[in-house]
Amino acid sequence: MAFQSVFKIVDWKKENSEIDTKNSVLFGCGSSSCRRQKFNFSKYNSLKYFNSDIELKASTFQTKVNDVIDILETIQYNPYRLASNFRDVIVNYPANCVITSRSVISKIMNTPFEINKEKRKWIIKAKLTERGFIKLYYDEDSVSSTRSESFLKHDELLKNYLFTEKPQSYCRKIISLINDIFIEMYKISIGDHDLAFTTETPGVIFNEEITDIEKLRLSEHIYYELIDSEDFSPEVMNYNPIWWSKAVLFKAKQCIIGVYNRDNDNIQEIIKFNVDKFEDERLYENTWSPKAAWNFLNDFLSFVKNELEKIPEVDRKRNILKFQSFYNDKPYVVCERIQNDI
Repeated sequence: MAFQSVFKIVDWKKENSEIDTKNSVLFGCGSSSCRRQKFNFSKYNSLKYFNSDIELKASTFQTKVNDVIDILETIQYNPYRLASNFRDVIVNYPANCVITSRSVISKIMNTPFEINKEKRKWIIKAKLTERGFIKLYYDEDSVSSTRSESFLKHDELLKNYLFTEKPQSYCRKIISLINDIFIEMYKISIGDHDLAFTTETPGVIFNEEITDIEKLRLSEHIYYELIDSEDFSPEVMNYNPIWWSKAVLFKAKQCIIGVYNRDNDNIQEIIKFNVDKFEDERLYENTWSPKAAWNFLNDFLSFVKNELEKIPEVDRKRNILKFQSFYNDKPYVVCERIQNDI
């Protein structure tokens, strides 16, 4: 069944609209096994530390990929379900708090800045939980998560060399498969909306072993990503709002990007830079700003909440709403409620 509810933004920059944004606050953390998909909230030994001695050259990694064995078995987890696994940790949250993941927030924030790319869209589901929270998550059928075995091996290899199991003062130079993923949970306020979200933490910089959340809050976080060389260009490296938002949401100060070449089956380049440069040296000053990203997120959350309120109260917790965005080479963004699932 189709709906006529449409959220259309032509002037999505809205430079004269200032949204009150509070910084992300870390309120929980733990380890999630790739196999179990359950959290152990007292476990810190899966947290990784940035190895500052590592030589950030592609040649460092060219002959190492064969050392990583059976990697597919360890990393086939579903990152889109992580947001629901920490619901019991959230206490004293107001009704209508949005529970989601960092990747979902980042995708929404950067939707307006991809309008020059034809036929790009996402589908996101919204559900009101029994506790009155709004769960916001990707429609799994619309998300392509297929990666080649070679890509996954290089991704895991690069992380294992960049991040060690111990702080720099006593790190060990070994390769070890990551069986557990370290997950952090943050809360943030955008305008009138409260959000709680999960994020995978690749690694941190800290001069001692972290054993409690206070030390974790003080540590410098690192944002990491491996990209396909087909998606790489000087323009991408100087301006990529997806990287900016993912890093800012969990207050990472540095980005490390590995460029993977599928034709040669290797990592061809590794680049490290500060997150602040995303704002100070961006190429598209007339089409992007942090304020515009926060404004768009605030407007979309208002749209979702308004659509949920249109459902009779007795049916709200049984309904799942689907929203899609689309922009086909036009100077505006359209987000539309497309379906009710019961």
